[in-house]
Amino acid sequence: MNDYAKYTADRLKTSARQRDRSTLLCLMVSGLAIALFAFLVTAILDHWLVLPLWGRIAAFAVAAISIFAGAAGMIYLWWRRTGPKDAALEMESQRPELGCVVSTAAEYLQSSPESRDGSGAGMIQALQGEAARRLLLVEPDYYRKVLWGVACVMASLVGIGVFWMAAGSATTAFARALSPWANTPYCQLQVKPGNTGTPRGGKVTIRATADGRMPNSLALLVRRGPEMAWERLTMEEADKTGEFARTIDTVEEPIRYRVTGKTATSKTYRITPYVPPSVDGIKIGVDCPDYTGLDRRVVHSPNLTVVRGSELSYSIGTSGNIAKGKLKFADRSNLSLKQSGDGSWAASFLPKSGCRYWIEVSDTNGRTALNDQPYRVSVVPDQPPEVTISDPGKDIRSGPTNQIPVEITVTDDFGVNEVKLVYQKVGGSKREMACSTEKVSAGEVKATATIDLGELNLKPYELVSYYAKARDNNRMDGPGIGKSSVYFIEYTTNATVLSQCRGGGKRINILQIEKQIIAATEKADSEAPAERFGKLTSMQKEAKKFAELFQNSFILSVSPDEAKAEFEQAIASMAEATTFLSNRRKQPALEREQDALGHLYQAARLLPDLRSMCQGGSNKCTKIVLQAIEKLKKQQQVEQQEGLTQAIRRAEKIANRQAKLNKAYKQSGKEGEEGTLSKRQSAIAQKAKRLAKTLRGLSGRDSRISYRVSRRTEKAARKWQNAAGAVRRDQVAQARDSALKGGSILREVISDLRRIYHGRNRPTKLADQRYPKEFEGLVAEYFKRLSYAE
Repeated sequence: MNDYAKYTADRLKTSARQRDRSTLLCLMVSGLAIALFAFLVTAILDHWLVLPLWGRIAAFAVAAISIFAGAAGMIYLWWRRTGPKDAALEMESQRPELGCVVSTAAEYLQSSPESRDGSGAGMIQALQGEAARRLLLVEPDYYRKVLWGVACVMASLVGIGVFWMAAGSATTAFARALSPWANTPYCQLQVKPGNTGTPRGGKVTIRATADGRMPNSLALLVRRGPEMAWERLTMEEADKTGEFARTIDTVEEPIRYRVTGKTATSKTYRITPYVPPSVDGIKIGVDCPDYTGLDRRVVHSPNLTVVRGSELSYSIGTSGNIAKGKLKFADRSNLSLKQSGDGSWAASFLPKSGCRYWIEVSDTNGRTALNDQPYRVSVVPDQPPEVTISDPGKDIRSGPTNQIPVEITVTDDFGVNEVKLVYQKVGGSKREMACSTEKVSAGEVKATATIDLGELNLKPYELVSYYAKARDNNRMDGPGIGKSSVYFIEYTTNATVLSQCRGGGKRINILQIEKQIIAATEKADSEAPAERFGKLTSMQKEAKKFAELFQNSFILSVSPDEAKAEFEQAIASMAEATTFLSNRRKQPALEREQDALGHLYQAARLLPDLRSMCQGGSNKCTKIVLQAIEKLKKQQQVEQQEGLTQAIRRAEKIANRQAKLNKAYKQSGKEGEEGTLSKRQSAIAQKAKRLAKTLRGLSGRDSRISYRVSRRTEKAARKWQNAAGAVRRDQVAQARDSALKGGSILREVISDLRRIYHGRNRPTKLADQRYPKEFEGLVAEYFKRLSYAE
């Protein structure tokens, strides 16, 4: 074979191989492009129209056929390769100018070698040379059609990506197109309560929500028995929240149900009716404490009221196969019920205070019955006895050797254990005397006793104080002790008790005021609220002011030195009593009050003018005292306004400093800032505490200012102290919150103080009265709340 023939043969074989490869690739890419396009169109149409199953299967079949056809063509080409002549003919068809030289040369190349020898060899060689020359002029492009197929594949992939990003449920559409027989729904239904049970004859609410494409409506399919047809019920949407609901009423037998909506259908669930556990009856045995003398009683109501210390024994009847039960409490540990021999469930407990509880019983299947509203047990404490001195029941005067009979009435819930009369010479030690008692009724006792004044060695113008106290039978948390009012017996030469003398005008009787303070202090408990002792402190301060007014009057200035000394000692004792009351020290305060009263009576003995005034005598001294009181009133008003002004200024300065500090909290991230904030905040808190102390003092002198103002200022100080601590712990946000709350409280305090300063607060009777009745009304108001007359 010459060189021309060899070149022509190699070139044609190469072209044949290229044609085979390109054809195979074209078949592969074309099949893939058709399949992807069919997949995309099917997904879009299904997403839009929700194709039926046969439509999706048809589209899937088209894609499968295209892929199968491409694969079959590839197999066919694999077994039937392209020959040199076929390659030459395809070149000539693409390039008609080649003529038939190349195909003829290819045919001679495929002929036998013998046919190429002999006389025609030269002509064949010339033909091969011409074919080789013409093959140099052509370059067949077999891969162009492959590029078109690749472009179609890329376009389909881009369409699939755009659809996946644009459509929210594209994933479901692709799944339905890829596996149409799976029938994947566009939404997934969540059904509650699923498989459940309900008390026989009860009702069950079926709720359903959809994930994915929300259907326009949902339907509930219900089958009430194996022989019954499915019943279709429309479910209602609840307030546009996407949840659909429908209630199945009167469940008497097992029910199967499922929820369907457009392409989605839930699983089939079952509702099983059952006989629920229940509480059929309650018996509660109430065993009161022995000292009450009350018999055991049985109540059938779970809401009951009992005396403190009573034991409650529960016997609870039930229905159903009960496995366990308990009493559930809101503020204490639960109490398990134990089954008794008669089938009831029992428990017992002793409530120390009122409580709320529920009765819960559970059957063997874990079903529970529980009352909706809590039951209540109200515990009533055993009140202390109420003690009243019925005779004489008032302050009296008597000779130094008389015997004073005293009649006492005591009432108590559950009986009185003992009654005693407590008496003493003012300034002396207390004495107790057991009283003779007589039962009048179940809860009332009459008691009698006699005070022998002779054994007290009374001197003129000395007093005896007395009161009765009773103890009940409370052995649970007592005994309870009740006290009567405090009364006085005075040994004077007057026909009327000095402390009850008012005269013809509106005058103040210092003796009566001090007696009432003693009675109020005797009545107060050392554990009483601070506000109670604060009021007593203010009362004693007022009494001291009244005494000082008289001390500076004309009457005392012309009196004997002994009277002046007695009055001075009385005032000194009042001052000491004020200090002890402010510190809530009852006993030493009571001793100083009695000492002051004793000195006042001795002053009355030495001052005939004072006794005359108490009896209603008319003289110039009364006018002098009234003028002194009026002068003091004006002075006090000026001092009150000045003190109020200074308090407002101090509060405003503190508020302004806190406002600046609040701004600094926003920049607390600076190095070292937290330490600075903590120190500044602590300093402001200390200033607020001192201001609260000042306001507390003002409230004792100015009736317009209540103790609540000082307490609120103390609250603001505590908030700021908490803020300082939070800053030290690096809790800046918490510190800022506490600081803002403290500032808000102080601004309210400033607003109240300004309103008081400008006179816009509503005046009370005390503030509206004129002297000297103002003092008398103020004291009367104090005693109305705090004294033995409560």
